[in-house]
Amino acid sequence: MEFKYCNEKTIKVIKLLLDKIEKSEINDSIDFSYYLGEILFYNQIPLFDISDVEERIIEKAHYYIDSYDFNIENNGFLFVVTEPHITGGHTRLMENLSLMIDDKDLIVTKSMNTEVKSRLNNFFPQIIECYRHNKENSINHISKLVYYFLKYNSIILNIHPQDIYTVIACGIAKKIKKELIIYFVNHADHAFTFGTTISDFWFGISIYGDKIDNLRNLKAKRTFLGIPINKINSDFFKTISYKSIINANNFITAGSSIKYKPLKNDSIFPLISKLLQFKRNSLVSVIGVNIIKNYWWLFLKLKYLKKLKLYKALSYKKYIDTTSKADCYIDSHPFPGGTAFVEQFLNGTPCIGLKSNFFGYSPLEIIKKDSVEEIIEQLKNPPSDEEIKSIQELIFEVHAFSRVKYRLKNTLEIGMIFNNPMIKNIHNQDLRFFTHKNINITVDFFKFLLKKNKLVCIKILFIVNPLILIKFLVLKLIKS
Repeated sequence: MEFKYCNEKTIKVIKLLLDKIEKSEINDSIDFSYYLGEILFYNQIPLFDISDVEERIIEKAHYYIDSYDFNIENNGFLFVVTEPHITGGHTRLMENLSLMIDDKDLIVTKSMNTEVKSRLNNFFPQIIECYRHNKENSINHISKLVYYFLKYNSIILNIHPQDIYTVIACGIAKKIKKELIIYFVNHADHAFTFGTTISDFWFGISIYGDKIDNLRNLKAKRTFLGIPINKINSDFFKTISYKSIINANNFITAGSSIKYKPLKNDSIFPLISKLLQFKRNSLVSVIGVNIIKNYWWLFLKLKYLKKLKLYKALSYKKYIDTTSKADCYIDSHPFPGGTAFVEQFLNGTPCIGLKSNFFGYSPLEIIKKDSVEEIIEQLKNPPSDEEIKSIQELIFEVHAFSRVKYRLKNTLEIGMIFNNPMIKNIHNQDLRFFTHKNINITVDFFKFLLKKNKLVCIKILFIVNPLILIKFLVLKLIKS
């Protein structure tokens, strides 16, 4: 295990957790592995290969699960998701992929509300809810997952990066049923994830993720999938008049709040300020901001009180209505906004954006610029119709439902491997990691540490952020 890109604080925390994983009894060992994955993922710590830990914990857990207790069946495909949501791109990706396959079921391993279940019933004939109940230990939960996994020939993972329970269950199921094939959809490809040792095929969605995959010590065959947009082929070639942005007044951007949080010197605020100053009657609407939680927006809002509109959330109908009135759509920054950027483009709205350190998710990134000044120049001198048509052709190849389905089906049926078509068109820049940022831990992890090992809890607390104790006490006070 190399700590090449990690700072001293991070290394101390990771080593403490690795020690607990190694020395704890099996159930605690698995739970400590989960929280290690959570810290690596949520803090975007640039440590991508802990495959040795993954392999050891699978071997350790297998010892406690009797292989003779299970019946092996040969059903079709089983999609596995940790916790689906009504909003966000990860669940939409899984839904679209499910439409490309006939014989499939779904298992949810953590939780799901009734609204989400009602929606997913439109995509899957059978949904299995296999949750870990209060006071249920890790081994028992994993054993239940193995029971279901052995009923299928192929498993398509759409799991959270820290979901070690599903990964262990897959590893054990593969030891019992040698012909079982695991496909991993790497939807959160910008950060650490478990699953590198148990996957047979690894589906990529971006150039950035592909470069990260080089650091994961993958055992799987890597193949490009892409993020599908569920539109008919002709919709990808509708006329989009970029000349209209010369008269643009109403700008809009939408995404989860974290995608707009400034990171070092990367921020969308200079662009928004310039756009609001660009014309006297310019307006910018931002969907996905909670001004209380996302305090970094406060100064900008006070400066442009009436011209900057911030929405915490909008209903789907209101969202469609609001975005349809926009003259121009801005991609989120410093983190790009997934398919929302491309979908607005396909709906006929001219799109702009700043280039990001997270790159290669869509050919539409060709339209992005390096600086605010270049974007203002782009508004004054928009790209030609010929340039837009060439971008549309690339978007079709990467995002068209029919093209993604072709790649998915051929990989599932005959093991075909596909290259990423964006490599020739998107600037393939070097990875840049931020190694000196503070580490945060979740309240759930703090409660787990407090219960299992107070000494380790205190050690980790003072290495990372002692304020988590205050956060914990406040939440406890609110609940009481």
